[in-house]
Amino acid sequence: MVVSVVTSFYLQQPEKLMKRTMQTGEKLEARNGCRVLRVAGVLSTQTVDSYNSIIIAPDFSVWLRNPVISRQHQIEDIIGVGRSISEADGVVRIEADILDDDAKTKITDGRLRGLSIGFDPKITFLRSDGITVYIRPTVAEVGICTLPSNPNCTIDTVACNDGVQK
Repeated sequence: MVVSVVTSFYLQQPEKLMKRTMQTGEKLEARNGCRVLRVAGVLSTQTVDSYNSIIIAPDFSVWLRNPVISRQHQIEDIIGVGRSISEADGVVRIEADILDDDAKTKITDGRLRGLSIGFDPKITFLRSDGITVYIRPTVAEVGICTLPSNPNCTIDTVACNDGVQK
């Protein structure tokens, strides 16, 4: 297992290119001070989460009407905008642009790297092993957080994207 490390050298010289390794082993690169920080990662999987539940095939149609990204599930604290959602084999990935300076700093230094969804459960059942299963819940909110309920839902790619138009 690779551990995430940010050296004091990069914290003392934020204009330098920051590099670190997440548990996935993928290299993350971003420049402090960039106008737009492009992030990508796993947003949902069919893994049992900390609430002893599983989400299957979340419906993003409502969220896509206004695809904002919040901080810590505080919908009034908008830090960015979603660019794309993709799904393959039960894993939902997101790509988003982060515009909030505080959030960009916390993402690049590793303090803020979890991804999470807020949803309205439509079809729910309890399995015999006690696990709650949500089928096709309506996603109302997408956020970046410090501790996602699904441990697999984290940012795995960070890059400066200053060419994005406002």
